[in-house]
Amino acid sequence: MKETIVIVMLGIMLLLAGCAGTVQKSETIKVGYVGAISGDPAYIGIPIQHGLELAVQEINAKGGVNGRQIELLVEDGKCNGKDAVNAYQKLKEVNGIDAVITMCSPELLGIAPVAAQTNTLVISPSATAPTITDAGAHVFRLAPSDALQGKEGARIIKANGYKTVGVLYVNHDYGVGLNNVLKAELGSQIVASDAYEPGAQDFRTQLTKMQDVDVIYMVAFPKEASLILKQKAELGMNMPVVAAEAAKDDVILPYGEGVLITVPTSRGSGYDAFAARYEAIFSVKPGLYAGEAYDTMQVVAKAAAADSANLVSGMQSVKEYAGVAGTVQFDANGDVAKPYDLFTVQNGQFMVVN
Repeated sequence: MKETIVIVMLGIMLLLAGCAGTVQKSETIKVGYVGAISGDPAYIGIPIQHGLELAVQEINAKGGVNGRQIELLVEDGKCNGKDAVNAYQKLKEVNGIDAVITMCSPELLGIAPVAAQTNTLVISPSATAPTITDAGAHVFRLAPSDALQGKEGARIIKANGYKTVGVLYVNHDYGVGLNNVLKAELGSQIVASDAYEPGAQDFRTQLTKMQDVDVIYMVAFPKEASLILKQKAELGMNMPVVAAEAAKDDVILPYGEGVLITVPTSRGSGYDAFAARYEAIFSVKPGLYAGEAYDTMQVVAKAAAADSANLVSGMQSVKEYAGVAGTVQFDANGDVAKPYDLFTVQNGQFMVVN
């Protein structure tokens, strides 16, 4: 009789444990964010985090996804593959995330093969390296590939009649990708091409090699971009600069007069209302890719609503999304196409070039 009671009690305990595990698993939809929240790239990473947080707040306030709340868990990927993979593994193994959102191309490209092992959704509002196109069927992004941005930069260089080009770029997937596209588009017009390591402070050696070019194409985050522009002026180099979107920050304004910067178009019909809500909560205007981040979380929610057990499968039903940063359509590779806005610095302010 005692043995029977013990067996029954053990059965009840196992049943309760199983139920408790099921309830805990379905309690929230866990989404990880691995982005640069320290260092120079944090000027992009923190606005992205805020955009994600605003979307989570609004989705949860409306009842969540099929009655489940979204939980956002944040780790610093530091815009490099090694730290990003460590952050992802913690989020996956300890927190049990259902999807991961990344900021930088090195973060995404580091995480993608690891996440493929469990078919975990990887999605980014801002990772632009061309090689992401082939990162896997579980990978999506809301920013266009730099295969497009590089072509736009080359178009601007040709339209302005510049014959010789120097390319100065950060030495990771983002910068290397753009450098490769420029080389493919401009060929022998590129007479100097030099990389610098993230966090560099002295660019005089690279700049000196470009003293005789007609234009410099720059791929740099704001702190480095401002130093490049400052040291270029100190060397008496007056040629124009065309830059990729990561340089667009107020820190470059004292040294950036006349710089041309390509930025993916980021304003949809709901952008102004989003910006007002964002500013009311965070007391600043939305930064670069904040709108895309908001849209990214909305897309993840749609994927979870379609298939909460497999968000990669759920993404197959999200063919198109009209968001605050514009309408996106995902192609077979999880990529999107967008036009680019062209900004310049005029009288110490960013202005749109018509």
